[in-house]
Amino acid sequence: MKYTELPGIKKELSAIYLGTGNYGSDISPSESFKLLDRFAELGGTFIDTAHVYGAWDTSGYNGGYGNSEKVIGEWLDKTGMRQRIAVGTKGAHPDLDTGVSRMNPEDIDTHIAESLQRLKTDSIDLYWIHTDEPAIPAGDILGMLAEHIAAGRLKAIGCSNWSIQRQAEASEAASALGVPGFVASQVGWSLARATHSVKSAYVDMRYMDSAMLRYHAETGVPVAGYSGQGSGFFAQKYDGLDFESPDFPKAGLTAKYGNDLSYRRRQAAVELARVKGYSTNQIALAWIMHHPFDAFPIAAPHSLQQMDDTMKAAGIELTDEEFERLNCGQEG
Repeated sequence: MKYTELPGIKKELSAIYLGTGNYGSDISPSESFKLLDRFAELGGTFIDTAHVYGAWDTSGYNGGYGNSEKVIGEWLDKTGMRQRIAVGTKGAHPDLDTGVSRMNPEDIDTHIAESLQRLKTDSIDLYWIHTDEPAIPAGDILGMLAEHIAAGRLKAIGCSNWSIQRQAEASEAASALGVPGFVASQVGWSLARATHSVKSAYVDMRYMDSAMLRYHAETGVPVAGYSGQGSGFFAQKYDGLDFESPDFPKAGLTAKYGNDLSYRRRQAAVELARVKGYSTNQIALAWIMHHPFDAFPIAAPHSLQQMDDTMKAAGIELTDEEFERLNCGQEG
């Protein structure tokens, strides 16, 4: 496993950032504990969750909102690994039923308090603002978090689904106001190029593109890429199938990644995986980690076998030539 650090977080962060959106919902608490155990056994130390995760599953573990955070909190208590494991959670997501914004001091205070309670802790290692409200000055949003950082409830903060223009605004505001700024950005990012940004549950989900990649290369701001394995785009079971066929078993993949660049990159990853003796998924994760700034692919394996496959990706070293071959002539 490879490790790095982020400002304010006094823990080593594994290069593989574990996505746990379905823990306690589609994945039962007992199965979630097994996955978390294996993640830690294989050197994983960085876990991603959110205040809103589980809200869509009111029949799930403890019913709805916070299922994932609750499972993680219980697992950390059970295993005693709280000092080793870093948890990043997200808040200020709009209400899933109404779309009403939660980007205000009162709701952010509530989200932080509830996340702390669910995670059974008095501090959160990395707190992401789950979405953006461009009408609110970035400095005002940083101000909503500053008191919690000063009080020790948050060790560091990041932004999720923010444009590079808004990231730059936040960076300038942090310097001007003398308040902590974002230490990282979270966006959709995989070797497969998303056809376009999509809106999901009242949130504009932003995906890495060439302009965003250049911004991070120039500033060095780290990135956590959700859907790091392209939501299954690189799965071996799809090798040889026609993604554009009406009979393709997962139409959503074609809708999201159905473009020439993604198909060429997938084929390049398949070929390189055969040469190097790895899986295509592992090559796709290694590609993210090869970038010239700290890049954490968020991966969400749903079985112990998938977990084993995912974690091996951290040990893959790509050459610059292999990296460029996977790029297929385009950045991002």
